[in-house]
Amino acid sequence: MTNRWFKIIVVFAILGSVGIPSFSSRIWAQDDESETPTAEDVYIAVNQMLIAQEVRPLGRNELLDEIAQQIADELSETGTFITVPRVAADEVGYPRWPDNSQRVINQAINYIGLGTPEEFAAIWEEELPDILQLTYYREIGVGVSTYQAVRGGNIQNVYVLVLGAQPNVLPVIINDGSKTVYERDVELYIHNELSLAYETEPDVIQQAVTIRIANSEEELEDAPALDWQKNNFAVAWQLTEEYGPKTVWVEFEDEKGFTVRSVAEVEYADPSTAPSE
Repeated sequence: MTNRWFKIIVVFAILGSVGIPSFSSRIWAQDDESETPTAEDVYIAVNQMLIAQEVRPLGRNELLDEIAQQIADELSETGTFITVPRVAADEVGYPRWPDNSQRVINQAINYIGLGTPEEFAAIWEEELPDILQLTYYREIGVGVSTYQAVRGGNIQNVYVLVLGAQPNVLPVIINDGSKTVYERDVELYIHNELSLAYETEPDVIQQAVTIRIANSEEELEDAPALDWQKNNFAVAWQLTEEYGPKTVWVEFEDEKGFTVRSVAEVEYADPSTAPSE
């Protein structure tokens, strides 16, 4: 048995039984004057890590964000949490599947420590791709807070991730999911329904065989049909001219002819305004 498959089995056991444990505090230097990382910082760091691992980055979901932030707030107060993501998913209205299942991670990925978002993402660079391979999750919620174990002690960062997938929602991510880009030429990461559990459902997309890509919904009608297998990872695309809000639309069609559409939004800004690295 290879090391990779051993890790997958271990991750599966964790997901199916006790959930994903929180990490204890790690000793990383932190500038006292540095700003607390944002949920956006964590989201981008996780997506960049996934892309580096040749895994499609995840789409951000507001309902999963709400659950993740609830858990982050609990961790901020006590250092522990009681919220169960699958239960909370029903409470916030995250859609169930035709068999009434809820495809949401059972235990949130959570961390308390002095690490940056990039260091947090690096901790999960082996396990998270395995989790995604096993579960077909494609959406993510992110929560961020701070925690102080004792008065006068270090103020530590709290990061929480909640993963999920809902029917007929196939995210399209532009670059690493950043809200702003400074070049028209971008890369698209296009998800699909990889589970075979819903092949016979007439109103649920199964694995799409063809996709159409356009810069507006109206242009989809004339867009060429592409093979998803050859057009899903780092697909070269060009946004329309002029600075401002941009969209990229993707239409998915499965073997039974059922279609769904997804849209990715981003702000195209003047390159001269890009933050310095």
